[in-house]
Amino acid sequence: MLNAGKVLNADRRKLANCTRKVKTHEGVVHLLFFGEMWMMGKAVQTCTPGRIIVDEARSILPEPGVTGGTRALLVCLFRRGRSRQGFLPAPAGFTLLELILVIAIMSFLVAIITPLVGFADTNQKVRATRERLEEVRTALLGPRGAYDAEGLRVVGGYVGDRDRLPLLHRSIWNDVYKRWDWPDRDSASVVEDNYGTGQPLSLWEEVYAEKEDWKGPYLPCPRDEYPDDAAGLDWNNPAEKREFEMRQTGGKLADAWGRALLFWKEGSGPGTTLWIISEGPDRKSGWRDAGGNPVLPGDERVDHYDPTAQESKDDVVLKITPEEWYSPNRAAREERTRQILERIRSALLGPPDACDAAGRRIIGGYLGDVGSWPKLYKWDESQSKWVEDALEGQPRGLWDSGCAPTIPDSVYGFAWRGPYLTRPWGEGKDEVLRDAWGEPLRFTLEAGGILTIASAGRDKNFDTPDDIKTVIAASAWQVAGVVLRGKVANETGDGVDVEVSLCYQPEGKTVSSTVYVPPGGSSPFVLEVPSGDYTCGGARLARAVLTSTGEEKNRAVVFIGVGGTQSPAEDKLVLTIR
Repeated sequence: MLNAGKVLNADRRKLANCTRKVKTHEGVVHLLFFGEMWMMGKAVQTCTPGRIIVDEARSILPEPGVTGGTRALLVCLFRRGRSRQGFLPAPAGFTLLELILVIAIMSFLVAIITPLVGFADTNQKVRATRERLEEVRTALLGPRGAYDAEGLRVVGGYVGDRDRLPLLHRSIWNDVYKRWDWPDRDSASVVEDNYGTGQPLSLWEEVYAEKEDWKGPYLPCPRDEYPDDAAGLDWNNPAEKREFEMRQTGGKLADAWGRALLFWKEGSGPGTTLWIISEGPDRKSGWRDAGGNPVLPGDERVDHYDPTAQESKDDVVLKITPEEWYSPNRAAREERTRQILERIRSALLGPPDACDAAGRRIIGGYLGDVGSWPKLYKWDESQSKWVEDALEGQPRGLWDSGCAPTIPDSVYGFAWRGPYLTRPWGEGKDEVLRDAWGEPLRFTLEAGGILTIASAGRDKNFDTPDDIKTVIAASAWQVAGVVLRGKVANETGDGVDVEVSLCYQPEGKTVSSTVYVPPGGSSPFVLEVPSGDYTCGGARLARAVLTSTGEEKNRAVVFIGVGGTQSPAEDKLVLTIR
């Protein structure tokens, strides 16, 4: 290709003349055109070998419809030939040395780039695998950093619902339907596969042995991302079985390389640590038998996984310890259950910080108002209703006035003033007070006057060591040896006989005393509950009635506390007759 010295404008009518002139120099002119405008040079001469310079150009009027200002470059290609000034050589190609040099450079670049591409791909798969492990962790424990209103760590997911780790289920390949079968899916008992190849099936399927409190699925059912990578492998061939099981991941959790994740439980019960392992890019992991010898996952000789083994060097591992799944959950639920029991206790006895002016505890709540143990009710399936039970049941009177005893108006100072608790959620038999595990609390009233409120605890079985209880003895609200003291003041101009009385039990038991009060004066009174009898602690009423007419002239609220204390004190308890 030769350089054009000028940009030429021309008309196709001059094409023949120009061609003849160029041919005298033994060259062949190739004219380039744009927008149907032919471009040509009029005076062309050879210069140095391999170059032609256009010395002159002439513009001819264009044909109709063609823009005269269209411009282009004249490109001249020459054959080998001899002009009057010498040969005009054809363009040279690549030499052998140049080709070898180009190939060497390209090979060098490939050698550098290929490992970098592989390294980037490995890093990407490691990140993707870590993300998958985090998804499994969330399915097991719920999101990280979750706390309740009291600031207690909340464990959600499968463990939050069932308060235990999922079972690891064994699988068998079904060659007819080309899928994994789970032989223990519908069985009440499961023999766990704790050799690395077991899978937590209940994270995405409801399993009979794990259906209690199951609120899943917690993960979507896994799909095989590489369905053809197990082609040519035979499940029934012992030499290929392990690799087949690792690659065939339909219905199994897998890593970003398309290989099954391995699960292993270290320890038992509340002390269990769950290991979730991806073998990483080298497809190896450090499993050992009891003697420390290497074994493959799935081998029944597997005793433990060794994260420090050479085979484990590039494994991607998630480790869930008891401090993550058991301790926070148990501590939080136990604490919430204790708070629930304390609220019920306060509903029965009043707030623990309620005190009189002297700092003495004041009895309130249901027991302080009603003056008797709440009736206990059980659900009768045959009648589809709650029926009273003397010893065990739910204290429905704490929120339902219809389940509280009826107290006549003549028994002054005692009345149902609830509700003392919010009505529990649920209807019919489900309307019960529950612990933090969602299980019904048990209320039992023992002979001798002891009310026990119990949660079955984490194992959800009563009368086991993890039960959580609070006990209210009769002595917490039934006060013996009460002697009430005060005075009656007379602001009238006549002396009067006044009967001062105190109703101390809801059955109508009353103690009274008659005093004479001179006009404008005062007289003390003493009300002593009979020995061997008790007074219901709480807000009791002392009344002053004229004996002559039976007219009540005054009344005062007196708080009877544990130990027989009274508030107001003796010098401040004054019943005035006006």
